[in-house]
Amino acid sequence: MYLTRGARDALAKLDPSRREALRDGFGRVGLQLLSSAERVGVESGSARGTWPHRRYPQQCYAKTVRYVLDHPEIKGTRLVHGVVSHAPHFLPLDHAWVELPGDVVFDGVVQTFFTRSSYYSVMAAVALDAYSAVATRRLVDTHGSPGPWNAKWVPTARQLEAYAAAVRMRQGVRIAAPLSVNVGRNR
Repeated sequence: MYLTRGARDALAKLDPSRREALRDGFGRVGLQLLSSAERVGVESGSARGTWPHRRYPQQCYAKTVRYVLDHPEIKGTRLVHGVVSHAPHFLPLDHAWVELPGDVVFDGVVQTFFTRSSYYSVMAAVALDAYSAVATRRLVDTHGSPGPWNAKWVPTARQLEAYAAAVRMRQGVRIAAPLSVNVGRNR
């Protein structure tokens, strides 16, 4: 697991029990995705620069931008900013991933390629924005960061309910309580 320097510094300042709880949480990053989604083999050029045995918690924007900018030869690549969550509570969080030709998705946090349909299903993914490689380069240069670059997802109670409805429709899942009720609660 590879944390940014800022995350490591913040973790070091916590009391030992909180530090261990967060470290444990970071260690679980991607486990549901890796155990449930269908992985895909890709050509060596597409896999160039990826590290499939490493995890990069809280670095989805940086790792996906790096992938898109490092692979300009892959025509039709799209950087996607959206929202994901996991059962049973489906509390949504911002996330970034890369969509490649052939219905393949690259997740920068777990450094692995998946079928698009299994990725969207396991992650309860809802795309909000998509960027070509050219647009990605322009936005990185303009903003000086890997994103997000758009404030569509705040989230408001209305956005949370719309997300829940989209997840329910796609997966036929019943969420125990409205998402706006779940937000901020430890369960």
